[in-house]
Amino acid sequence: MLDTASTVVAVLPERKLAQLTGRAIVPWSWDPSSHPSGDYELRALVKGPNDLILDRERTEFRVGQAGGGIVGFEVLPPDYRPGDNVVLRATFDNTGNTRLDGSLVVLVQDAAGTGVTEFRRQFGAVPAGGSFTFDAEWAAASLHPRNCQFLVYAEFGGQTTALRTVADWSTAPLAWGNGSTWHRGWWSWSGGVWRAGVMPSSSLPSWG
Repeated sequence: MLDTASTVVAVLPERKLAQLTGRAIVPWSWDPSSHPSGDYELRALVKGPNDLILDRERTEFRVGQAGGGIVGFEVLPPDYRPGDNVVLRATFDNTGNTRLDGSLVVLVQDAAGTGVTEFRRQFGAVPAGGSFTFDAEWAAASLHPRNCQFLVYAEFGGQTTALRTVADWSTAPLAWGNGSTWHRGWWSWSGGVWRAGVMPSSSLPSWG
């Protein structure tokens, strides 16, 4: 028995057929519970006297039904300020019937959809019905909450979950800062892009 990397994962015991005439059916059993889901190959040999190979055959099969999806995403704190350390918490659920190995990915994008940074964490042996949570640490966040969106997905067994885009999630104020300088933001409705400017604190209320 071989996996997709042609690594032998099991050798089934040899069966002897004494005084065989005609057709024979020989059953074997193999417990795949300790192996990940995926494609496998079974190779069989029929040997005669002096280990002479009389025939050989191979077949491919798949173990388990892999499935999963992104079921949760949080930005902590949700109303951070640029330069803060932010935790991006993503949760993946295994909805299949076999354990899964793979990766959970969080892609930070600006309002125009341009990638800024990517966080990736591998997971292993997540059981059927189980979940995996990834706390990505975005140090000194470079984007204001309202100028930011996230693309979250998981990869496993040659598959990719549906892409989950998280945007318009923040209630951060349109103005922030301290001292004599405040930053002001506004939406450019024609392009749907967040823009920022600078103005003196005397022109803004004392919030944020």
